[in-house]
Amino acid sequence: MSEKVNILLGQGGPLSNINKIDGNFIVESTTIFNYASSGEPPTRPTRPNNSRPFIILGTYEGWSYSPESGNPFQIHNIDVNKLTHVAYAYIQPNANGSINYMDDQNDAGKRFRPFLRLKDKNENIKLLLSVGGWMEDATIFPKVIQDDATLDEFVKNLNALFKKFNFDGLNLVWLYPKTDEKSLFIKFFSKLREEAAFKDRLLTMAVSNHFSFDDFSDLNGLVDYYNIMSYGFSKYEPKTELNAPIASINHLVENLVNAEMEYKKIILGLGFRGLKFNLKDPERNGLNSDCVSLGESMTAFQIQQLMSSGMWTTVRVAAEDSVYSYLSNTWIGHEDESSISAKTQYAFTERYAGVMVDAVNCERASDCRLLNAIRTTLDEINK
Repeated sequence: MSEKVNILLGQGGPLSNINKIDGNFIVESTTIFNYASSGEPPTRPTRPNNSRPFIILGTYEGWSYSPESGNPFQIHNIDVNKLTHVAYAYIQPNANGSINYMDDQNDAGKRFRPFLRLKDKNENIKLLLSVGGWMEDATIFPKVIQDDATLDEFVKNLNALFKKFNFDGLNLVWLYPKTDEKSLFIKFFSKLREEAAFKDRLLTMAVSNHFSFDDFSDLNGLVDYYNIMSYGFSKYEPKTELNAPIASINHLVENLVNAEMEYKKIILGLGFRGLKFNLKDPERNGLNSDCVSLGESMTAFQIQQLMSSGMWTTVRVAAEDSVYSYLSNTWIGHEDESSISAKTQYAFTERYAGVMVDAVNCERASDCRLLNAIRTTLDEINK
C-alpha cells in the first residue's frame, strides 16, 4: 500500500502528487520539468535496425589507482566480464607533437601493460586509449592539428605507441571545440586512417552536451562510434537540478541526429557522478530550489558514503528516469540502480549502439552496483 504525500518540487512551484513506496518517493506527475530548450522540439529521427552486439564501454581514469583519489581503484579491479570495451584515460599531445603520458615518470608502460593484461581475463574485450580530456591549455589540440609538421609528429608518435602496445582503438576526447574547428577533427581522423596502425582499429570520439557542430556528415565515414556525454546537464545556476533527465537526453540526441550524426554509431553515456547542493532553505527541497552555491561534483562512491546513514529521502522522477536525494540542507542529483537500469533499457529500446560508463572507477571496486545494474538489465532483456 503506497502512501500519498505532497512534496514541493520547485521553488515557489506547484505541488505534485507523489507515492511513497518502500521508503522512497515516486513522482507521478512531472509536467513542470522541461529541460529542452524553448520552441518546437527537433523531428524525432527514425530508429534504424541495429544487428550489432550492444556495446558496454567503460572509461577508466588512469589517476584513480592513487590513494589520493579517495577511492583507489586498480586496473585489475575492472570487471571485464561486464563490459565489451574499456577506454584508458588519458594521454595528451604536447605542443611539439610529442606525447604526455600524464604520469609522474611519463612512462607509457607503467600503466599500459597492466591495462592490456585485462585481455588475459577476457580475450574478447576491446581496449581503447583516450586522447585528450581536460587540458590546462585548451589551445594545444588545435595548434597541433593545424600545423602539418606538428600533426605529422603527433601521428607518428601515436602510430609507434599503438604498434608497441596494440590497443584496439583510439578515443578522441576533445571536449569543447569551437564550431569552426570541425575541419581539424576531419584532418586528424583522416591522417590517422592513412596510417597502417589505424586502418583496422576503432576510432571513436566523445561528444559533450555542449558540442556545437551543426553537421557531422563528413565525420561519419571516419568515426566508428560517437560517445555521447549525455549527463551533467547543468544550467550552472545555484539551483537544484537532475543530473541526466531523459527529456534532456532525447533533446541532445535528436539535435545531433538532425545534424547528420549517424544514429547507429551513437553510444549513450551514463555518468557515475552526481551534483551535491547546499539548500538555502531545507524546507524547499525539490527541483529548482535555491542553493547557497553551484553544485559540487561527487562520484557514485562518495555519494554512497554520504548517504550510508540511511536517513536520506530519495525521490524517483519516473518520467525522467532520474533520482535525487536530500537530508536537511544537503541535496544530491544522482543515479542509482533503478535510474541506471531504466536508462540502459531506454538505450537498448531506442536501438543505440550501446552505453558508455563514465567512469568505472567512480564506484567502489568491491561494490559496483551501477555497473551491475547495466549488466543485469541487459541479461534480463536477452533472456
